[in-house]
Amino acid sequence: FVDFAQPFIPMFNISGVTSLGRNRSLIQPRETPAGSVSLSKQLSKHFLKFGADLRKYQFNVNRNLNSSGTFNFGANFTQGPNPFQSSADAGLGLASFLLGAGAGGSIFKEAALSLYRYYNAYYIQDDWKVTPRLTVNLGLRYDLNIGTRERFDRLNSLNLDAPSPLSEKVGFPLRGILEFRGQGTSRDLFELDKNDFAPRFGLAYQWSQNTVVRAGYGVFYVPLIAINNTGTQGFEADTPWVTSLDGLTPLNLLSNPFPQGFNVAKGDRSPLTDVGTGIASSVRSNRTGYTQQWNLSIQRQFRNNLLVDVAYLGNKGTKLTGASHQLNQLPNRFLELGPALNQLVDNPFFGVIPSGPLSGRQVARRQLLLPFPQYTSVSSAEPSWASSIYHAATLKVEKRAAEGLSLLASYTVGKQIDDSSSNRGWGGADSILDHENRRAERSLADLDVPQRLVLSYVLDLPVGRGKRFGTDLHPVANALVGNWSFSGIATFQSGQLVRVSRPSVNNGRSAKLDNRTLERWFDTSAFLPAAPFTFGNVGPLLPDVRADGINNFDFSLAKNFLLRERFRVQFRGEFFNAFNTPQFGLPTPSVTSSTFGVVSSQLNAPRAIQFGLQVYW
Repeated sequence: FVDFAQPFIPMFNISGVTSLGRNRSLIQPRETPAGSVSLSKQLSKHFLKFGADLRKYQFNVNRNLNSSGTFNFGANFTQGPNPFQSSADAGLGLASFLLGAGAGGSIFKEAALSLYRYYNAYYIQDDWKVTPRLTVNLGLRYDLNIGTRERFDRLNSLNLDAPSPLSEKVGFPLRGILEFRGQGTSRDLFELDKNDFAPRFGLAYQWSQNTVVRAGYGVFYVPLIAINNTGTQGFEADTPWVTSLDGLTPLNLLSNPFPQGFNVAKGDRSPLTDVGTGIASSVRSNRTGYTQQWNLSIQRQFRNNLLVDVAYLGNKGTKLTGASHQLNQLPNRFLELGPALNQLVDNPFFGVIPSGPLSGRQVARRQLLLPFPQYTSVSSAEPSWASSIYHAATLKVEKRAAEGLSLLASYTVGKQIDDSSSNRGWGGADSILDHENRRAERSLADLDVPQRLVLSYVLDLPVGRGKRFGTDLHPVANALVGNWSFSGIATFQSGQLVRVSRPSVNNGRSAKLDNRTLERWFDTSAFLPAAPFTFGNVGPLLPDVRADGINNFDFSLAKNFLLRERFRVQFRGEFFNAFNTPQFGLPTPSVTSSTFGVVSSQLNAPRAIQFGLQVYW
């Protein structure tokens, strides 16, 4: 439970400066009714297990994330001489703010919801002891995610093939409506995906007395435990701040941002709900995302205390949840019109749509060329379109405690590719550049880590009474230098890939520098802003430029003192980032920024030292 007792103030965003204001969100999960049953049976060499897992998830959601409004300011109204072309030395968000000329914003109200979803799963597994050296695991799981539903049927979804009732009023065909759940339709926000079969396979084979081979493969469906409260338009009201009609001339200034008044949620379940504004809801045909995981490993024991494990790992994600899909993007074939797209033309929706951006006498030409011109935007919430692939080889060496030393070392070489890294990166939650060409989003992932090495160890220093050295130490000397324990963790990891703002153009030259500095982390001269009405050729991440990696040492030094039989005192000193090695942050990604390519932050904390004294009894 989170209670924000302070009064709300409007939220402002000036050219990427952190927003001011408060968000309010109250989500109260109720106790989840759940039940499971399993049976097992031993049949000769087979151990069978089967059962079911039945659950109901309930959430009461009351949130009002934008009750006082959000107002954004950019450089678009104060840049020149070409108002369509941004640059590092023209335009300033603060100047636009002082003029009251905004880049956009809105004020939002939403009703409380009572949501629930059912989850059913059935499984069977067979552990088969084929031979004394070979065990095979076979299994099959079947998942059913049913819902989401709302207690009072206050949900809707997109039906973009249905004819719009607005067609008769404007005299030309239009398609696309909001379809409300439970009004002669299924109450479920999503269609039931009946194909969620998840086979599992595994084996363990004892190659020799000290060598074991293991392998496995499985399909795992993305759990839909969290209930999305998307698809509530008609029971929420979003009033956009219309700052311009053509992108050049300010319209409604900050002094009076909503002269047409505020939109009010009617809850009338009309297919024309929020017509003339942007709509965002779910597409009922969304499928359940899943991953395929596989591995092969060989473990070899040397002597009695040394284990070496070599493994290959793979993971492929399909139909994963990606960024909102903008279904109302201007078709690329119209981009050749250039500035003519911003020309004002007669608005066929004048007098038909009563309020909002499409209620005036004129409208920008680009609006009428959209697939759904009666809406400013049409977003598919959390669509299942993303994919990923990961391959890795690992080496693990483990030395169990012997002769005062225990050691664990792991080294991983991997590569991850996906087409959704732009979701998590610079530019916001929906930063897909071209929704007609999502293939262009495929690149090395922002989570890609080519190499990672971790060493952890504990060493009982061989000095002191009963040790290899100093067996005959005087009690006072032994108390000072004997029976110390030294441990530590050393981590080395490749840096994160660097991104450049889009749309931008690369001149065909690699941006990687051999002698990079904080003031010039990569070759910024290799990039230019893309021409207006083009997408450029820069992908979500640069393939060969990385941020600073991890090079970290943590140490610990401890000594135990025995006081009588029942009491033991431990003195401990801990050193984090012991060599005070900085890990620098990501460089500025904006091509039009005066600090483009400059690193101005540090990701890790400076060296920290702490001492402690503990008493055990």
